[in-house]
Amino acid sequence: MDTRKIVDDWYGAIGRGDMEAITAGLSPSIVLELPQDQWNAVIPYLGTHVGLNEVAEAFRVRAETTEVLDYGLRGLFVDGNTACAVVYTKGRHTRTKVLFEIEDMHKVVLNEQGKITHWKVYFDPNTEVNAFNADREERLHAATVAGDLDEVRDLLSFGGDPNHHDRGTGLTALQVAAGRGDGAAVRALLGGGADVLVTERSGQTALHKAAEQGSAEVVGALLGAGAVVDAPVATTGQTPLHVAVRHGNAEAARALLAAGARADLVDHLGRTPLDLARELLAPEVVRALFA
Repeated sequence: MDTRKIVDDWYGAIGRGDMEAITAGLSPSIVLELPQDQWNAVIPYLGTHVGLNEVAEAFRVRAETTEVLDYGLRGLFVDGNTACAVVYTKGRHTRTKVLFEIEDMHKVVLNEQGKITHWKVYFDPNTEVNAFNADREERLHAATVAGDLDEVRDLLSFGGDPNHHDRGTGLTALQVAAGRGDGAAVRALLGGGADVLVTERSGQTALHKAAEQGSAEVVGALLGAGAVVDAPVATTGQTPLHVAVRHGNAEAARALLAAGARADLVDHLGRTPLDLARELLAPEVVRALFA
């Protein structure tokens, strides 16, 4: 059996994307090991794949996520039915369009029929991980806007920055979630390192956004994470209580008052929250302020 020729031809088939020839070179009991851990988990086709169907699925997912621009053997070392190959790949992530280059070490073992029974890849995935993660913060923002909690959690687990300011809106993911009244997303983002003190362009914190939306649950979660109950907006001087009153949110106003919010603070126009409530003819909010 000419191990060198078999392996060389087989890698040539990979380079051509010839799945028929690739599959023909594998044993039905093939074991493909692409080591996966928390640092490279964003790459979806990594892991251990057993059997032709699982290996074919790994190739399919790779083809969906990666455009291979160059692929080839850089070295091949053979000992009996075992070969070690140095493989170069230049690729482009199909979603982020970010280029990456990697050089892997592969170990392949052939059976007596010349079919590959074991294929293990040793590699440094950093450049490929960076390609997959290039739009991570944008996706985290979009997932928060959409209320996709599973995606939010996944992106946080992949290192998504919950304090990143969206280029268009200037908001962080936490501010978006608070403004939607999405308690589950707020808790996930806080658990992922979101800073309750970060402000958006006008100076509002996530607590101001929660007061604007009106969710007492979210107000409580943010206060529990260290939000400043009377933080003023730099541009208006309004505290979260001012904001809750201005939007007629009695529930949020009660939660803020219960946490010690002061009803006597004035904004840049000299108005207290009670003044605002009277101006807006919001009797329920007035009752909340005097409860």
